Amino acid sequence: MIAGHKMRYASIRTLRALAILTVVLGHLALVEVKFGQGATVLPAFLIRGLGGIDLFFIISGLMMVITSRGKFHSGKRALSFIYNRLVRIYPLYWIYSFAALAAFLIHPAWWVTNAPENWRDLLVSFLLLPSRRLPLLNVAWMLIHLIYFYFIFALFLWLLKEERLPAGLTLWACWCWPVKPIFVSAAAPAQLLTCCCIPTPWSLLPDVF
Repeated sequence: MIAGHKMRYASIRTLRALAILTVVLGHLALVEVKFGQGATVLPAFLIRGLGGIDLFFIISGLMMVITSRGKFHSGKRALSFIYNRLVRIYPLYWIYSFAALAAFLIHPAWWVTNAPENWRDLLVSFLLLPSRRLPLLNVAWMLIHLIYFYFIFALFLWLLKEERLPAGLTLWACWCWPVKPIFVSAAAPAQLLTCCCIPTPWSLLPDVF
């Protein structure tokens, strides 16, 4: 029985790795189009690999449910859950963000769609707060959604009994589905609009700053 569970988890992790790989290849294809000056090596269909982001979110949600069995209806465990997730994201993200900020200060022309206009844009970007602007490190838009996902799930861990999780997730899905995307902007390239148009309740809120 234990061996069977390990095999299933290994299969899920393999699928998640493939989803990440397709996203990386998709971004490489976009970078090549942007900076290749017309000469491309990677086939254009790799851009469709950005759809692996959806699969990654599905797998992440599945793993959260599996690893949280027996931990529901507990404020302490909800806090532990959100703390463990945030410390896995922010330190490494800040390292890359400072590197991106240094590159921006050296060569601002590299940033076209998400160049920060003031210190508030930088603060929102570094804290991964919801905004109608892409963060300085534009691929971090996914982390904004992921953190939002974590906080909602932590709320479920705190308030719901385990058997009521399906009902909670269903209500959340009904709330999110009709809401307009947050990142739609005339300045954003079509490729980013394709991967950023994930409906969230944030679009009902004003910008943080």
